[in-house]
Amino acid sequence: MKIEHIVIIFCIMLTVLGCAKKVVANISESRKAYITSQPHGWVEVELFDDQIPSIEKPKDLPPEEADKWKPSPPSSCHLVVYLNSEKFLSEDIFPYGDSPPYIVETGFRFPAPIGVFSLQVYYMGCDVELVKEESSLDPSVRKLSSQIEIIEGYVTTVFTTGDSIKIDPPRENEVITLDDVYKQLKLINNE
Repeated sequence: MKIEHIVIIFCIMLTVLGCAKKVVANISESRKAYITSQPHGWVEVELFDDQIPSIEKPKDLPPEEADKWKPSPPSSCHLVVYLNSEKFLSEDIFPYGDSPPYIVETGFRFPAPIGVFSLQVYYMGCDVELVKEESSLDPSVRKLSSQIEIIEGYVTTVFTTGDSIKIDPPRENEVITLDDVYKQLKLINNE
């Protein structure tokens, strides 16, 4: 192998690691392997919620603890994404900030089969004011639905605030994966 090829491979790997800004979703490895062995596209889910209230001060705190109590965000929230009733993403997400309202800003990426799918996004646990209300349905769960089209080799971005959902038109996949590096190595070795 020539030194130029090694330098190219090293640069590609640095680019892959340096550009990784989204967390890959947690579908099973066997399901992911099957999807990526077939014609597939990608879904990126971006969540931004900057209206997360603080956990209320417990009423039964002893006076010495009540004086030291400070507002805090919920310990975690949860995001679940389905395509045609199949769960592709289920992740805990963590609010941050120094004072209320707190913020959740995160993103996930997963491979998906090509086609048109029913998309359901469930966002729960961050709205502590809704959790307090009594209801037969859990009011802290926000469900958003839409249609999504997955095109081979393209990325479709789903943006949500927890209250609304926006789906951008598919764009070319510009992320370099280890599979891409492997294919490039095979091409170089066949030269």
